[in-house]
Amino acid sequence: GRRWRSRPSTWSCWISGRGELVVPFPSGPPRHYVLVWPGIVLETARVYAAWRPPLPPPPAPPIVKDRVASWISDGGAREAPDFLANDLELAAVSLAPFLREVRAALERLPARGVGMSGSGSCFFAIAPDRGAAASLAERVRAARPAWRVWAARRGRAQPPAGRLTAPPAA
Repeated sequence: GRRWRSRPSTWSCWISGRGELVVPFPSGPPRHYVLVWPGIVLETARVYAAWRPPLPPPPAPPIVKDRVASWISDGGAREAPDFLANDLELAAVSLAPFLREVRAALERLPARGVGMSGSGSCFFAIAPDRGAAASLAERVRAARPAWRVWAARRGRAQPPAGRLTAPPAA
């Protein structure tokens, strides 16, 4: 079968809707992260079923997108903005309350921001550089040996997180 290859991207994206609305913009300098998967599997369909969107959903004003693009282009020189959020996190936590503990553990780190990826249950912490990401990842591993933890650089895990097999052709 085909194999997906992980390559550093030169683009970031503003994603909205249910993930179908994607607007790319340049990524700027590399970013460094700590990725944490606590071993909890959440089915995306269940998370969306538990999600309760605000009525009516608030549109993201262009100024917010501009602030995100500016923050990404500076390479992480500042703390993560207050709008670093995932609307699905409350739904994921309602299905797996333990995820609060994952977020709390990462928020105790000297990271530049913390968030949940996609529909869960992976979380990330933003680090200022590669050394900090590696150090923070080691701290999490030492405190939580059952969790899977990686230091990553804009999509490339260090060490490699494993190979992903492409879905079968339809």
